Amino acid sequence: MSDDFRAVQRQFSAHLRDPERHPPPAGVEDRRLQVYRELFYNTVEGLLAKSFPVIRDVLDRRAQWQPLVRDFYANARCDSPYFTELPARFVAYLAEEARLPIPPYLPELAHYEWLELVIEIAEDARPGPLDPEGDLLRGAPVLNPVYRIAQYHWPVSRIAADWTPDAPLASPMRVLLYRDADDAVRFVEINALTAALIEQLDAAAALSGQQQLQRLAEQLPQIPADQILHFGAEMLADFRERGIILGTALAH
Repeated sequence: MSDDFRAVQRQFSAHLRDPERHPPPAGVEDRRLQVYRELFYNTVEGLLAKSFPVIRDVLDRRAQWQPLVRDFYANARCDSPYFTELPARFVAYLAEEARLPIPPYLPELAHYEWLELVIEIAEDARPGPLDPEGDLLRGAPVLNPVYRIAQYHWPVSRIAADWTPDAPLASPMRVLLYRDADDAVRFVEINALTAALIEQLDAAAALSGQQQLQRLAEQLPQIPADQILHFGAEMLADFRERGIILGTALAH
């Protein structure tokens, strides 16, 4: 590929991304260029609108959605050739690179919506053989492998086109997102104890539920052990009811 052709390619792509600042290559009919300008931009805008529907609805009311997408399209460098990675790049752009004024909660809302997408399209990581009705204290609880835990300073789960927050939360919120047996993405607001239990279930999968709770009590001496054992048993049962725990492991 000649250097001249590479230069034409760079000029062509720069024009498609930002036609107001970058002229097109010489000799190309504008009618044809318009087809490419609309096709490329509409493809990016459509993917982002589908991936971030709440952000799109919120910003549409302020006439900010299209300008923000155009700024991202024109100025954010995307190193990956995979189109499916564009939403993650948009999250990074909002957190670090946005050149236009945006609401202060927007970076966290974008991360939350992106996590929903990650959970939705994650490949099934099938656990080993299990008993859906097994004893969660005597047996080893099997955690749903399709989940994420995140922490936010804004009430991202409640933001909508007709309601946006004026100030961050008094204390950060922890959220658990997971995919249930019907392939629906679920959201649960959790506390620090619940988050610690879920992370431990993931890290020490061979332990019984009783052992998990005893280990948790050792790690949290400021909480009476009997409280952790009592409420922990209820928590495990609730996890199974919600589909966060799938059952107990069976011997291979």
